[in-house]
Amino acid sequence: MRLIGSERRLLGPALVVAWTMALGPQASGAVPGDLDPTFDGDGMRVVDLGGSEESYAVATRRNGKTLIAGTTNEGGDNDVVVIQLTSGGVPDSSFGGGDGVVTTDFFGGYDSAYAVELLPKGKFLVAGQALDGQGKSRFAVARFRRSGTLDTSYGSKGKRTVAFPGNAVALDMVRLPGGSVVLVGASYPNENFVLARLTKGGRVMKSFGKKGRVITNLGGDDGAHAGALQDDRIVVAGGSGTSFATQNVALARYRLGGGLDRTFAGNGKKVVSMVAARDWANDLVVLPNGRIVVVAYASGDIGLARFKPRGGLDRSFGGGDGKVLADFGDDATGQALGRSGKKLVVAGSIGFPPDPAVFRFGPGGGIDGTFGSGGMTMADFGPDIAAAWDVVVRGTKILIAGYTETPGGDIVAARFLG
Repeated sequence: MRLIGSERRLLGPALVVAWTMALGPQASGAVPGDLDPTFDGDGMRVVDLGGSEESYAVATRRNGKTLIAGTTNEGGDNDVVVIQLTSGGVPDSSFGGGDGVVTTDFFGGYDSAYAVELLPKGKFLVAGQALDGQGKSRFAVARFRRSGTLDTSYGSKGKRTVAFPGNAVALDMVRLPGGSVVLVGASYPNENFVLARLTKGGRVMKSFGKKGRVITNLGGDDGAHAGALQDDRIVVAGGSGTSFATQNVALARYRLGGGLDRTFAGNGKKVVSMVAARDWANDLVVLPNGRIVVVAYASGDIGLARFKPRGGLDRSFGGGDGKVLADFGDDATGQALGRSGKKLVVAGSIGFPPDPAVFRFGPGGGIDGTFGSGGMTMADFGPDIAAAWDVVVRGTKILIAGYTETPGGDIVAARFLG
């Protein structure tokens, strides 16, 4: 889902030109890492719906409009929220009820979206969690039309939920050739990698795994946070350990039928330690040559690791061990990973209280000193605690979305020059 930056290679010259025109020219004298003043005047946007809002996923359409998905309690219980901004960074009056906002309820309990996927004809999917009438969390998916109305031809009146033993949260989705999707996430209190596959029309695909579901235990306290398509395999990244305090970066690769691909790392699973303390992967991208890069939480540093197509660490990356621990002089976290050509773009936060930040690295894992200040740039939304949770790279623009935690919680977005 988050291989958004690579889509530019597939659009063709005419669409790339159209995209560039939609975003407008790069500001005169600006340098990579500067905020883009063509986005809401100063490069930053705050969306306050009157309650407490959080956003975890972002996608940008070919015409430059941006979809941001998350949760809001503006109507009482938390519902899935999707906001569409114009290419200029303001709410799009053609979306939702004229205010650029759509909210969706599943069972009347807590609902949230953590992933968004663009589809043909302007439609899109969001995936996340929904609490049912028994208070159990299920995978939750909804499909929308271009205007933001639910596409009632999908699933059950536009929505589909998938239950697992205990609770489960879908944190990413991988769209497969033909239009089906694999949902990727974590279960609790029995912490495992969990996956489910839905048909193009929103039905659970019973031929996938066991009745449409896959549960993988990697050794203890496990959770999958992101997934991507690697040729005809599904690569999933997250964390695994005997407890949360001992988690390490973990990967698993699956065949399209849901079985572990045992040609990957010998048994279909790979666990790698980044630091002495706990670490885990938050996102991944698959490069054109099939190699896999993950961004990891690494105790205050930005952690990156690159793997060969079959799961071995790529020792030509970083300092010779396939890993990078980048110290930006303050506590930093990397939540999302994208690509800008051969460069790697990480979105997350820096400092305390934290601010949303973007970090850029060269193809070999070195910090890109031509970007921002020492390879890092940030958006200052004031004294509030804030972080970026997703990133999309298009042409010469980098857009991040996240939220502030105080007061109340607002959705924030920022666009930078790349």
